[in-house]
Amino acid sequence: MPFDLSSELFDDVPDFDLRRERLSFRDSDAERHRKVTLQRRKQRLRVKNEREELKREVQELTQQLKKLKLDKMKTPLRSTHSFWRNQAAWQRQQRTRMEAQQQLLARVAQVQESYIEHLQTLIPDHVAALLHSNTNIFHHLGGATRHNPPRSIVSADATLCMALIRETDACYARVDDIIRDCGIAALPDGVSNSVLPCKWDEKVKCYQHLDKFTTEKAVWKLSKLRHRQQDREAVEGLVDSKDITILRFRLVRKLPTAEKGSLLQRYVGRRYVEGDRAVYTWKICSEGEGIFSGMHCDETGWCILRASADGLSSTAEICTRQIPVVLSKRKAQGLAASEFGQLLQDAVGDDECERASVVQRALLKAVMVASSESTGSNTW
Repeated sequence: MPFDLSSELFDDVPDFDLRRERLSFRDSDAERHRKVTLQRRKQRLRVKNEREELKREVQELTQQLKKLKLDKMKTPLRSTHSFWRNQAAWQRQQRTRMEAQQQLLARVAQVQESYIEHLQTLIPDHVAALLHSNTNIFHHLGGATRHNPPRSIVSADATLCMALIRETDACYARVDDIIRDCGIAALPDGVSNSVLPCKWDEKVKCYQHLDKFTTEKAVWKLSKLRHRQQDREAVEGLVDSKDITILRFRLVRKLPTAEKGSLLQRYVGRRYVEGDRAVYTWKICSEGEGIFSGMHCDETGWCILRASADGLSSTAEICTRQIPVVLSKRKAQGLAASEFGQLLQDAVGDDECERASVVQRALLKAVMVASSESTGSNTW
């Protein structure tokens, strides 16, 4: 039987491929295992290095802590000495500053003392005698009793009243210019209110009140302000003149927020009688109290009373100017400032109503007197 070489060769080929495939699988597994082993070795080495680094940091920090503790134990005396030295320097600085302030206050006190002495030389002798006496100058008009004696005036009020009296003289010197500038002569009988900028500061507003009416000559009692009875006090003996009225009283107002505010008003009125007319000037210094604290108002008034052509009545021309000033910067100041201005306007309105009432009563009295005289003459 002949030998077939090709068949044997072809029969062995599948086994050879299988062995080769197995060898390739073994090589890939070995390569993968080698890579994993190398990666694990690197990771262990990295962790080991990090651990060694942390150990070194711990050792360094421990050494630093020990060094700090040793330094702290070695230098307590030096730190204490530095503390007391700084404390002594601060106290010396404070003492120097306080000594400088004391010297400044001493100089200010000396200046104030000389200023007070100068002001005392300006006060008339009879006023100075009243200020140093124990007699009471204030008394309540219509309200003072023997069991309720009035309070005595303080020097501050006396000085302020004297200043207001001097200002009424200045107002009298300008009365013709004021009435002419207001143009009240061309106005009909009645009331006119307006808001004007002040000449010395246009940012400050001035409330101007004009009033023109016809009445009898005897209106001096209007300056007594008898309708102002809240804490009313009158000054007597401060000046030797029957043509000057000095009062102090309060205006009280309740705000919508149920808070109460008041105005302490110091009033000085003066009369000047001329040949064919009478001139009245007044100054009112208003000081806010309570919710109105920090608010002030300066009021100036002029009045010219002229006899009419028929001689049966007189014509009054009145100009009132109010300059309110708010000095404080508190929260919720807007409502209080608005109520403050309204209170000032209401006060002028109340004075106007009282003036009209007094005029009506005077006219009625004059009519009744004339009627009684006419009846008596007819009977006679």
